[in-house]
Amino acid sequence: MLNVYVRTQVKVWSSECHPSLLEDGRVVTELGQAKCHSGRIDMVVVMPTTTYVFELKMHETAQQALEQIKAKGYALPYETEGRRVVKCGLHFDLDSRTLDEWVIS
Repeated sequence: MLNVYVRTQVKVWSSECHPSLLEDGRVVTELGQAKCHSGRIDMVVVMPTTTYVFELKMHETAQQALEQIKAKGYALPYETEGRRVVKCGLHFDLDSRTLDEWVIS
């Protein structure tokens, strides 16, 4: 299980790096607000074979979040590491404070 925390009032993730051990022995590293040349990525999860790049939105759609990942090149630093890179745009519903919509590519 990943130890990821979302502050629902403000669109940010924890700014710390958290290595986690999964039940099957794999180590996962979570990076909150990872820096890149064009800004800060909301969250990056690095697994042994796949890196997930997340952009979170509360006032825009999941598709707009995905487009931001592509437009700002958030995934570029991770594409040379030999892992598959998955871009994830997420939208949180303000009323229910839950994940409402997601798009991946």
